Amino acid sequence: TWNSEDGLTTPKDGEARTVYLTPAARDVFEKWAKRHTPDIKGPLFASPTSLGGRLYVDYARRLVRDAMTDGGIPTVDPMSGLARKPFHSLRATFTRRQLEAGRHPQWVEAQLGHSSLDLTIGVYGSWSRDAMVAEAAKVA
Repeated sequence: TWNSEDGLTTPKDGEARTVYLTPAARDVFEKWAKRHTPDIKGPLFASPTSLGGRLYVDYARRLVRDAMTDGGIPTVDPMSGLARKPFHSLRATFTRRQLEAGRHPQWVEAQLGHSSLDLTIGVYGSWSRDAMVAEAAKVA
């Protein structure tokens, strides 16, 4: 993460992470880097508001929140009534969709940088009602 106070920071657990990109995701990042960052020493995600600067987390958070609104994704959790954090909404959606698609839970855990499957499944891994019905239909 890049923020205005500290610059480049490590994840909240203080440890560097390896994210195993899918071929499609790797392709997107490679194309983005070639198009937007010809100088490999520059930031991968350049700021549209500052020439040569980095994309700040607050700006990215606002973009994601706006995209959620535009896409009809609730910005308030219907169960708790609390505002959803934009990036955590993406993490929760990613987790749910990967587990519903049958991805191995340990792979999903590694993608999120979690230290335990309890966190991955218990906090982020709730399946949708439709997925539960489809899974039940598979049982003979």
